[in-house]
Amino acid sequence: MRRLLSLLFALAAAGCAEAPSPSPPAAGFTTGVTREGGYTVGWRVAGAARPPFNRHFELEVRVERDGAPVEGAQVFARADMPGHGHGMQTEPRSRELGAGEYLVAGMLMHMTGHWVLSIDVITGGTAHTVDFDLAVELD
Repeated sequence: MRRLLSLLFALAAAGCAEAPSPSPPAAGFTTGVTREGGYTVGWRVAGAARPPFNRHFELEVRVERDGAPVEGAQVFARADMPGHGHGMQTEPRSRELGAGEYLVAGMLMHMTGHWVLSIDVITGGTAHTVDFDLAVELD
C-alpha cells in the first residue's frame, strides 16, 4: 500500500496524474485510503509502538471522509497471515468513542511473521476496506 501511494504521489508531482492524498497522520497513527476511495483510516496500537506478539491488544482507529470525522460507522478489524492461510484466533469487537474515533478490543497476533491488518468501515450499508502490511516480531 505504501509503495502504491508513493507511486501515485510521484506521478502527481510529475504532472502525470492527480492522486488523492490521505489526511496528515495524527501522532503515532498509520494511515491509508480505503480501496474504494473516499475514506482515510488511521490506526495505532493503544499504549504501544507496534502490535505485540501473542498478547491481546487494542487498536485506536480514526476514520475521516474529506477531512471530516466519520461518526456512526461500524468499524471492524481483522488480521490474516497470507503465507499461512489463516487469521487471528479471536473475534475483535469495536465501539465508537466519538468524533470519528473507534476502539477495537480483542486483537491477538499469535505468530511472528507477515500479517495483513484489514480495517472495514461500513456506512450506509456499504463496506470500505483498507489493508496494512505488518511484521510481528518477538518482543
